[in-house]
This record gives sequence, structure tokens and C-alpha cells, in this order.
Amino acid sequence: MKITKSYLKHYLAATEESFKKWGYYYPPRNHEELLVWEHNIHKEHLADQIDGSTIKTTLHIRLLCDLNVFAYLQAFEQDDCALLNKAIWQNARHNLLDSATIVSSADHCSLLPKALAAFACNDFGIIDHFFPLALPHSAGHFYTENAVNLLKVIYYSQDDLQTEAIAKAQHFLETGRPGHGIGKLTLWERYVVLYFIALVQRDDNAASEYLQQLCLAHQKRGYLMKKVEKCFAIEIHGLYHCARLLGEDFFAKLTRPKHASFCEEFEIWQAENSYPRGEQWRVYPAELDYMNKILAAPLPYMHLIEYRDAGRMKFQKDVERFKSDLANNVNAKLCPA
Repeated sequence: MKITKSYLKHYLAATEESFKKWGYYYPPRNHEELLVWEHNIHKEHLADQIDGSTIKTTLHIRLLCDLNVFAYLQAFEQDDCALLNKAIWQNARHNLLDSATIVSSADHCSLLPKALAAFACNDFGIIDHFFPLALPHSAGHFYTENAVNLLKVIYYSQDDLQTEAIAKAQHFLETGRPGHGIGKLTLWERYVVLYFIALVQRDDNAASEYLQQLCLAHQKRGYLMKKVEKCFAIEIHGLYHCARLLGEDFFAKLTRPKHASFCEEFEIWQAENSYPRGEQWRVYPAELDYMNKILAAPLPYMHLIEYRDAGRMKFQKDVERFKSDLANNVNAKLCPA
């Protein structure tokens, strides 16, 4: 894959920078280092936790999450698109569970970036759990809220909410985020929303153009985006695959973006293999088998909590319920009836 050289360069540069600063290599450079990291995490933080508990479940998710970037290194080094599809699934599932169990004032739409990675490996079933039909459309104050509103219009065929969802999105594009204004919108925020509007309106030409612009916007994202992450635009692959929700005829009309961060070989492999859903790429060793149970457990459904902020009613993720439901699902895997 053409992307391999730049990915390996920035991945290894990150490990060297870690060694210079802290005296150890991170993320792991090879399988041996990965096993050492996992063993130490288990020994220091996980060994004494009680099976089936909420704490043990969330600790496994939180502490092991960052190690998953090693999966992409393996896929690129082996030039293996099938492995890459599996790595994307495991990373996306792990990252979604991590974000869903972190307390914040945001609603479920904040999970969109992690969901886009899942769409890159065709795991659209997560929509039913993280953006369920029963939850109301969001206010449209942020790009994630507008994108999820429009995604739900497509996925659930909410034709009755289409006009309102587009109006909210266009208002967002014209006025910007609350308290920030249109001048504070990033190119990434703008083009993600425009792309979903184009999908809802079945405009393949506009959608293709916005995908190309998103590749450029991806390179300009803020300091939280590491150089190695800019090498492989996973979210753009997910956005591209979202067009398949409108049918194969529409999807076939789209033009794939041409950019170094968009892996053309991966998309050719996807098409040749009928866009397979990803699956777990690596089974954790015996001492961390609990993480295997977490990944195999049925996903809970996201719920919201209504709260008052500055006199206005808002919604946020019901994190405690999600964590409890997830722990119960894992426990059912441990002790089947």
C-alpha cells in the first residue's frame, strides 16, 4: 500500500520521541513490546478487579485502548487489507466503548468521530446502539449533532424529519457554533456537514467534491491530531462508505478522493470483497481474556439524561447506565444461563 511508508515513518518517529522524553518506547514497536505493555497493565491495575464489575469493565477498556494503534502498524507492515479491515473494527469498537463510558456534558452525537471509523469497516449496526431511533434529533449546535441528525434521516428513512435536519445544518453553516461564530468553524466541521447534506439530497457530484475537500481538511486538523493519524484518514473512508446506505447505484456514482491519506488499495480490496464487516483482529492473551469478553458482548443501547444548564434544558449521555448495561452483558458472557 502506498500509505505504508509514511505511516511507518511517523509511527516510529513517535516511539523515538517517547523514548527521548520518558525513557521508553511508546506506542509499542513490535509484538514483544506490546505483550510487555499489556502484562504490566494487567499486573498493576487489573489483576485484582472483580469479574463482571463495572469498574473492571471500564478499566480494561480505558487502559488498553491506546495500545490498539499497533494493529495498524501490523496491517501496513504486512501489506494486508484484510488485516487492516479487522484492525479498524477492533479499534473502532474499543474507542466507541471508551468514549461511551466517559462522563461529559455532550450527548450521544459526540461519538460520531469514533463511529465514522466503524463505518470504514462497514460496521453500520452500531448506529442502532449509539444513535438509536428512539433518541430525539439534536439541537444542531455542533457539527457532530448535525451530521448525526442527517445520518439518522438516511439510516432510519426519517423522511418527515429531513427538512428540519437540513435547515438546522444550513443554519449551523451560516452562523457557526454557539458563542464562536461562523469564523471559528474548521474546514473539517464544514465539509462533514456539507457531505451529509449532499447524501440526504442524493447529490453525488457534491458528495464527491466534499470527500476530496475533507482529505485536505484532515491535514489541517488541530494539535490533538497526531502526525501518524493524518497519514491514514480512517474517518473519510467511513464517510465514503456511508454513501452505501443510499444504495449501490448511488454509491457507484461517487468519485473516490485522490489523496495520500486515502488508501486506494484498501477501497479496491473492499469492492472486490463486497465490503465485508470487520471483526476482531487479535485475541488478547489469557490474562486479559476479559477484554475478549468485552469485545464479544452485545452492545448496550445509548440513553440520554436531561439536565438544566443556564435555564435551558439539554441532554447528555447516560454514561452510568451504559457502563452498567455493558458490564451486565459481559457478565452474561462469563456466566451464560
